[in-house]
Amino acid sequence: MKASRAALLLRRTTLLPVAFVLSGCATNRMTQSGFLVDYNQLKPSQFKNLHLYTAPGFDPSQVASASIEAPSIVGTSKRLADMSDDNKRLLVEHLRAAVSARMQAITPTSGATRTVRVRSALTDFDSPNRTVNAALTLLTGPVTTGGASLEVEVVDAATGERLVAASCFETGNVVTDFMASYSLLGHAKLAIDQCLERFAAAYERRSAAKP
Repeated sequence: MKASRAALLLRRTTLLPVAFVLSGCATNRMTQSGFLVDYNQLKPSQFKNLHLYTAPGFDPSQVASASIEAPSIVGTSKRLADMSDDNKRLLVEHLRAAVSARMQAITPTSGATRTVRVRSALTDFDSPNRTVNAALTLLTGPVTTGGASLEVEVVDAATGERLVAASCFETGNVVTDFMASYSLLGHAKLAIDQCLERFAAAYERRSAAKP
């Protein structure tokens, strides 16, 4: 029994440096993919990892309806290029559903007449190393993460005027997003949700702060 415990301790001690070397956060960051026409207007916001532009005088509470366009995948990263068509479809569907849910949750004021189009794109993606995470589950727990980067734009449906634009990214957390650490797309989907939560919060805050 003592020999077995000693062997286990030795194995863990040997693997700890390996776990340290293999550990790592997702590498996706804020993007300028070309999906948005002008990135110079975007400025850091009070929300984490969210750069934002809002047209002067725009009041989201005056928006009566929003048309959600099919999201795009735009970017030059090898991770996007190597993603399978099925996984691209799953992330695009998740992005569209998340955008739709956030926009539908915003209640227009009485008499609102403006109609907008909401464009969005997945511009970078990363996935956890599931093999490493599984191998180190009993030793340290998962040590690698995934994530996603997005760009979003709200334009006036009648005039094409840019009303709101944003670039956002997020990465996974091996503690709070523990189970997603063993999923190829888990951290990316959570990153999409978190980015859109911040975008919606910034968008709705504009309604509360009338110009």
